[in-house]
Amino acid sequence: MKNMLLKKQLLLLLLACISYSTVFSQVPIHEKYRQDIFNEIGNSDNLLYTFNGIPKEYKKQDLTLYNPHAKKLSTNILESKRGLELIDCISLGSNTLFYFDFIAEKTILLVVYDILGNEVSRKIIEYPKIVEQDIVKLSDNKFCLVTGIKLKKPGLQIECFDASLSSQWKVTKSSEETKYYYDLAAVSKNGNLAILYSEKMKHKFLMTIDADGNEIGNQVIQEEGIDRFKPYHLGFISNEEVMLVSDMGATTEDMFKALPTATNIKRFNLQGEEIKTKTIVFNEVQENFGDRRVDGSLFWAVSPSLRAVGMVNVNGKLQLVCESYQMTKRTVTEVSTTGGAPTKVGIDMLTLLDLYLIDLEDMSVTKRIWKPTRTVSIKGAGSYFSVQEFCALLDENNMFGFQFAQDEAFFIRSISQNYEYFNRIPFSANYEEVLNRTYWGTPVNDNYRSNGSEQLFYKQGVSALRGINKNGFLKTTETTVLYHLHQPTGELQFTILKQQ
Repeated sequence: MKNMLLKKQLLLLLLACISYSTVFSQVPIHEKYRQDIFNEIGNSDNLLYTFNGIPKEYKKQDLTLYNPHAKKLSTNILESKRGLELIDCISLGSNTLFYFDFIAEKTILLVVYDILGNEVSRKIIEYPKIVEQDIVKLSDNKFCLVTGIKLKKPGLQIECFDASLSSQWKVTKSSEETKYYYDLAAVSKNGNLAILYSEKMKHKFLMTIDADGNEIGNQVIQEEGIDRFKPYHLGFISNEEVMLVSDMGATTEDMFKALPTATNIKRFNLQGEEIKTKTIVFNEVQENFGDRRVDGSLFWAVSPSLRAVGMVNVNGKLQLVCESYQMTKRTVTEVSTTGGAPTKVGIDMLTLLDLYLIDLEDMSVTKRIWKPTRTVSIKGAGSYFSVQEFCALLDENNMFGFQFAQDEAFFIRSISQNYEYFNRIPFSANYEEVLNRTYWGTPVNDNYRSNGSEQLFYKQGVSALRGINKNGFLKTTETTVLYHLHQPTGELQFTILKQQ
């Protein structure tokens, strides 16, 4: 009798464990592939790709291409002496261009693949030493490589290529008397190019070039609003107007611990002339949109900072989407495993909060959209890891809560009950509807039951931060795809969420 009761208890416990582990498995797995090494994943409008190392082959790397439905198309082995760094990929009509940089060499590699994953063309180009670089699409058969280069002194070079990888025109800005540093680039729908660069790390200029390489304008920018922090967003509002976004103000004089206190938005015409500027002070945003009591009085709270994360069109009006955040730093003492002295290790924690909309016509905050908080922690980042670097890291890996806009709604990701989830917030809503969440993946924190922490926790080593891109979303012209690296089995899993 006791044995039967024990078996029943074990069976109930097993069923409970299974139900707990599968209750959050709310997405089917459409495709999955063995992944021994996982380094990079991304997409163009036409393809998905992974770019990884190969076990025991340090001179070879694997570029695997998938169609928008995550069906494997081809595996391409790329060889180099010291390794290749994948800088970016863009769509050129139905083809996809990949731009690689040979590590520790003055050469770059351009490779074009068609929609079936077959190589169409490739070109290795001897290039001056590149410091900063971006690749921008001018049209379906033309693109530009914008680089900060180092000749005798740092300079700027913009080179245009056609779809067959032949150079069409080149603009170089360099001098033996002064130094030029490349910052940001943006392109309009009709192929006009805007480039932000600095002279002697001090004066900033906005240069505009048309699709044929002719300079339209080149104007110095007023320093007010961009003198403390480096601008982080440059984009076209229309074919004739450019927008520049930068953090400004600071909570402390220590540049590595300072949080911005305002956002500066500048607008320019196509000649590079400033036509409007607006400073959005975070304390004022808190006063107007902060949480309030029943009697209408404002709850006291530290004003969060805002970060521009995208643009959407709401009811015919172009809106800048910002995500609010707070950042804290703490230190923990770790006992040595070899009997040495304890070591103090720093942990940087950035907590993502709500969404805010800024009307780009009058550049004022119009709405706050509530969503749950999500904290990303990095251990061992060091004393010189600033909030701008943290935000840039999240932006590069699509780790902000706001992912993109689709079907008149914001598509977001966050964490609840120790699992990651995604959800949609309609443009008309003021908050996230929690009943519509869809959970995926494995538990965020293995010790959740004991410490209750739902933080995404990463360790910074001497190399790139590992694991930060192990799951996320890829959006092609045809589909929206969720990917997840299931580490216990070493599988890269794909789920097709939407077909356009």
